[in-house]
Amino acid sequence: MDRIMDSPEDRLREENIPSFNPRPKVKQFTDPKLIKDPKKLNGWKWYHTRREYLMYHPYCAKCGNLGEEVHHVYPRHSHPHLIYKWNNLLTLCKECHKKEHREEEHQ
Repeated sequence: MDRIMDSPEDRLREENIPSFNPRPKVKQFTDPKLIKDPKKLNGWKWYHTRREYLMYHPYCAKCGNLGEEVHHVYPRHSHPHLIYKWNNLLTLCKECHKKEHREEEHQ
């Protein structure tokens, strides 16, 4: 079987392709204290959970507009074992999310 050789132009083209780094070196992704603290959901697990939840539930549960926030039905600080459970999440738009937190503060 003959081996196909790359031309010098192909090799030059490949060398000029910028490398893609999918994991940026940012403190919030590398500091284990920030990832384990339920008050600071900055880790990869929350990033992927939130992104996937919004793909399957794109609309606000209260008003029907496009949702941008993922709200925890049971608060993170009192129920840390439910942080990543989908049955504890709710998609809300920014306005409904603000209203929801205002109502929680008054109770």
